[in-house]
Amino acid sequence: MLRSIPAVLVLVQLAGGLHLGWLAVTAARSARKAPPPETPDERRVLRQAVLTNLLNPKTVLFFAAFLPRFTSAEHGPLWVQLLTLGAIFLLAGLAWDSATGLCAGRLGRGLVRGRRTAVTVDMVAGVTLGALAAILLKDALTALVP
Repeated sequence: MLRSIPAVLVLVQLAGGLHLGWLAVTAARSARKAPPPETPDERRVLRQAVLTNLLNPKTVLFFAAFLPRFTSAEHGPLWVQLLTLGAIFLLAGLAWDSATGLCAGRLGRGLVRGRRTAVTVDMVAGVTLGALAAILLKDALTALVP
């Protein structure tokens, strides 16, 4: 879908590349800081998660391209069907993300105890995100300047 509108694709690639670059810098900076507190600020974590999900264009594209295929005019109003499918998707995602968050929380507590491991994880995350940002930005710039 985005490939049919090259300017939008380039814009999404640029925004995604810049966002990944920012995340890479943030991860590298956190590796040099003091260890995080034993209990993270849940409000800050929740705010960051909500912002990340709201700014994720893949979610909107998924719903626009995928969910209408599971609707039918014989089964009632389209908006009710889409709302129901969206709610099912939301609840399944909430269950999965909650389980993942609980597991990550336990793993995070273990990493806090070992400062060296936490620094290594932050540096690997920073390098990985930086490499992904470079690849995405290279693709976007290649599309802009043939």
